Amino acid sequence: MARTAAPVRKVDTPEEYLRLESELPDRHEYVDGWMFMMAGGTTRHNRIAGFLYAKSRGDG
Repeated sequence: MARTAAPVRKVDTPEEYLRLESELPDRHEYVDGWMFMMAGGTTRHNRIAGFLYAKSRGDG
């Protein structure tokens, strides 16, 4: 069963979120004024994404 991520912090504006996102080492989502830590991709996800990227460039 998936767990819901706890919010990392409240931000006042989308601009503040973008500023913080550019400064922080981890990736986050912005939902209703809250920042949530994004989960890392799985190995399977990364393989599929890489395959699709290569196909879109005509490399695969």
